[in-house]
Amino acid sequence: MSKLSIIIPVYNVEKYLSKCLNSILRQTYQDYEIILIDDGSSDSSGIICDWYADKDSRIKVVHQPNKGVSCARNAGLELSKGEFITFIDADDELCPHFLENFSYNPEIDFEIQGFIINYVNDKTKNKVIKPAKTLITSLYNVYAESEYQKTSRGPCCKLLKNNIIKQYHIKFPAGISFGEDAIFIKRYLVHCSGKARSVAEADYCYNHYECSNSLTQRQHPAQAIYDAAWLDFQLYEQLEDNWGRMPVIVDQDFKHIRALEFYLSLVTYLHEKKRPCKSKNQFFKKAKREMFPKIKNQIDLPITYCLVRFCLSYFPIPFAVYILNVIFQIFDRYKRKK
Repeated sequence: MSKLSIIIPVYNVEKYLSKCLNSILRQTYQDYEIILIDDGSSDSSGIICDWYADKDSRIKVVHQPNKGVSCARNAGLELSKGEFITFIDADDELCPHFLENFSYNPEIDFEIQGFIINYVNDKTKNKVIKPAKTLITSLYNVYAESEYQKTSRGPCCKLLKNNIIKQYHIKFPAGISFGEDAIFIKRYLVHCSGKARSVAEADYCYNHYECSNSLTQRQHPAQAIYDAAWLDFQLYEQLEDNWGRMPVIVDQDFKHIRALEFYLSLVTYLHEKKRPCKSKNQFFKKAKREMFPKIKNQIDLPITYCLVRFCLSYFPIPFAVYILNVIFQIFDRYKRKK
C-alpha cells in the first residue's frame, strides 16, 4: 500500500494535464498513488487520464458525470488507501522535491508548504508565499500563520492524515461552490489533536492563467456566498474553542474577510432577478440573526456595504430591504447612464 494518496480532480484541462502528471512522476519521492477523478470532461482530458493509467499502475482513474470539484475530491477520498492525503489541481505543476519536503510523520496531523503563484502571461507578477520557518509546533501556531498568510484556505500544499478523514467522515461540502476548500480544511483541523509542521519551501507552482474559467472568477449565487461565510465562521469559532483565541491580527483579518463576504451576499441577493420581497426579507432576517452580530463592528468597508450595515442596524428588516432596494436601483440607473 502506498504511503501517500494524491487526489486530482480533472475537468477540461487537456492543455495542462500532461505537464501536471509529468511533474508528479518526476518527484524524488515515489511512494504514492495518484487518483484522477475525471469529472465529466468534454475535451480529451479523460483520454489523457487513461493513457497515463495504462503506463503506470500507481495511477487510478474514475470517470463520472460532472458533479463539481467538491464531489470529485470526495470521490477521490473514498478511493484513497494511503496513510496520508494531498491534493493537486490538474493545471498546476510540482517542483521535483515537493513531495519529499513532507515528513510523513504519523505524530504530525497537519503539514503545510508554501507555493509559487506563477502568472503564466506575465512573469513579473510572480509571487512566492511560504511559512517563515520549517518547524514542528502546535496546530494553533501553524494554522494562525497560514490563516494570516492566506495559505490555509485551499487543500493543495498540505499533507493530511487519512485515518482522521475517514474516522470523522470529513468531506468537501458538495452543496457549496464558494469557499468549500477552507471549510474542508477547518472540518479536518477541528478533529486534529497532534502536532503540526510548517515547511519553509515553495515547490508547488500554482499556475494563474489570464481569462481562465476558474472558480475565483465566476459570479456566485448570494445564498452560496452567505452559506460558505457562515459555515467558515462557525468552524473558526470551533477551532478557537479547541485551541484558544487566535492572535488579534489573525482574528481581525479573518473577520474582515468574512464581513466582506457577508455584505457581498446581501447585495448580490438584492440584485438577483425575480426575488420576491418576502424572500428578501427572510434572507435578511436570517443574516441579521446569525452572522451580523459577529461582524457588524468591522471597519474599512466599501460605501455600499456601510449602507447595508446602517440599514440593518437602525431599521426593521422590511423597511431596510425596501430602502436598500430603492438605493441600489438608483445606483444601477446611474451606472447605466454613465
